[in-house]
Amino acid sequence: MRGGRAAVMLVPPVTVTNALVILALLGATVGSPVVSGLPVSCMPKRNFRSPYVTPLYRQLTVSSGCESRATVGYDHEVYVVNLRSGSPPFLGVVSPEVALHISARANRIRTSTMEKPLMFVLNSHQPIVWKIKVDGLAPNRQAFFHVTLGSSVTVEGEMVVAVNTESTMPLQGEALLVWTRRMYHGITSFTELEQANDIYIKVGEDMMSPKRCNITRNFLSPNSFSAYLQPQPAHGCVAMATTNQEEEVHVIEVHSANKNPFARIVSSIVVDLQPRDKERMEQNVVLVLKSHTKGVKWKIMSLNIIGSLHILSNTPVDVTETSMDPVTTQTVKITEHGEDLIRWVEEDKGYQHVQSYTEVQLANRLLLQLGIPEAVHVIDVTHTPHPPHPSHEELKSA
Repeated sequence: MRGGRAAVMLVPPVTVTNALVILALLGATVGSPVVSGLPVSCMPKRNFRSPYVTPLYRQLTVSSGCESRATVGYDHEVYVVNLRSGSPPFLGVVSPEVALHISARANRIRTSTMEKPLMFVLNSHQPIVWKIKVDGLAPNRQAFFHVTLGSSVTVEGEMVVAVNTESTMPLQGEALLVWTRRMYHGITSFTELEQANDIYIKVGEDMMSPKRCNITRNFLSPNSFSAYLQPQPAHGCVAMATTNQEEEVHVIEVHSANKNPFARIVSSIVVDLQPRDKERMEQNVVLVLKSHTKGVKWKIMSLNIIGSLHILSNTPVDVTETSMDPVTTQTVKITEHGEDLIRWVEEDKGYQHVQSYTEVQLANRLLLQLGIPEAVHVIDVTHTPHPPHPSHEELKSA
């Protein structure tokens, strides 16, 4: 400068502390986000397949069928299922699996002190693995299954089973009725489905049923219904498990529970908690449930699980079908999403370790398996520092 001394800028000595302070101030100046707290337990990824949560969409299917009291005078009951297509073709399985849930009617009649043997004619147009799931029947109830070539039967529950493979079973409904009557004279119920992989049948005879089984289109009955369960893609992540973990914390975010945005009935999302090894287990569980659709009700189901259950949700929750105790629910406003939602659970709500996070666009049923899966790495913290029967309205809208 002319006629004077140049200005001198005093620069403090450069140290590690000063450098960090300067970087922080620069970040605040340009508006860059400053991440608060510790990193989250896991970072969500796209197209993620969770070892804990299996998201499904259950679409009720319309069937043709009939019921009758034609077997009342005989020593057996006869149930016929004619299935044209089973599991979704995109699964790429050689033998599709179809679940057949068998339970007892509330209004069934007994013609003697002994329960009648059950005869099932399971006709499929492709080889099927029929997964029989028995619930609420008398122990050691006898059942005989007729299946097509290439099909097989597995049973979950108490039942004395015999299986016969048939090579001449007709494909058409009326012809199948005639074929069955030749063996058993009468038919208790008949169901014909274009596509289903989840079938429910309540066994028992009803004197109010017609004398003869005559097939009717769009047949509705409280004693049978079927659905098509479709696996859904998801985003998410899982954290490494710890050996002294007091509770499992699972965060689930669902955008929609119904393909039809104009559906008149209230949509519900079933969360089915199950032990991974199917045995009775002790486990405390925390669920954080976020629905992007208003009016959705979460329905929690559990069996063979002992422990506490705490639920944070932004929509109502039904816990009448859970066996866990104690059960507490809390309705809260949840605005966060993805990684921010995990951070909100861990930092704001105080749950330090989220075990899994699942985000799905469309689902109305979520299977959540509790317990550490083989694919998840376990940290030993002692040495290392720190996924029902439908209402009449649902059947009509299917």
